Amino acid sequence: MNLQALVLCCIAAGNTLAQAQVVEIKNTVPSTPPIATEAPAVSEDFTVLEQEMLDLINEARETAGLPPAQANDALHEMAQVRAQEIMVSFSHERPNGTKVDLMHEIGITPQNYCAENILSGTDVSTPQSMMNCFMNSEPHRAWILSEEVNAVGVAIDQNEYGQFYAVQSFGCF
Repeated sequence: MNLQALVLCCIAAGNTLAQAQVVEIKNTVPSTPPIATEAPAVSEDFTVLEQEMLDLINEARETAGLPPAQANDALHEMAQVRAQEIMVSFSHERPNGTKVDLMHEIGITPQNYCAENILSGTDVSTPQSMMNCFMNSEPHRAWILSEEVNAVGVAIDQNEYGQFYAVQSFGCF
């Protein structure tokens, strides 16, 4: 049995919750796939899984006595772009080193943007298992349950090796 790292990262733009954490889970995998050098073409529509994750975010917020985070088209678009990028290079930094240009391109200002949670998983990832990982990590949980947040965009994608990636982009509009 191989150990596959389930990597969780979060970052804040101008806030104090910028931290990273690595959680290891045991998973049977036949081999470690090679590192991708370019993003694969999207072959599936993950809209249903993204909606399930959004519902799970709002269930967690409701349990904490917070209002729901509204789905936001601009944050969703940003999360979609970031999901493709993290499949190539798992980092909060974009390939060109900045997120500000992406935010401006899709109509988000730095004042509206709060944070991003990113995750790389395995071929057995589900929205529930991904949310469990986020919620079991204090910095990720903090953004999901942040009073600053009132909007969210979610993206889930899968690379050519069957590994799932998730992005939660949080904002205040």
